[in-house]
Amino acid sequence: DAWRPLAANCDLLTCFNFLDRRLWPSLRAAVRPQGLICFSTYHRGRLIERPHTNPDHLLAPGELAALVTDWGWRLLARQHNERSEAVLAQRTV
Repeated sequence: DAWRPLAANCDLLTCFNFLDRRLWPSLRAAVRPQGLICFSTYHRGRLIERPHTNPDHLLAPGELAALVTDWGWRLLARQHNERSEAVLAQRTV
């Protein structure tokens, strides 16, 4: 719970099938200008096949795309289906 990446330390940061929104500010800060971030994880659509999953551990549909857009980053790619979402974004500043 104490680990955080160093600021401006990554040209590419990836995070797959893991969600801890408390890390988002640190992950954002870790990517260097012009660097990339790739997130991919489940959203609430997963509850259809796994109804006992804690919804706090799931994205809202479209949440990752909205997150990186709100950061002012360039959304390079987005993939989504009935249970997951993935984004590739570039830090512009």
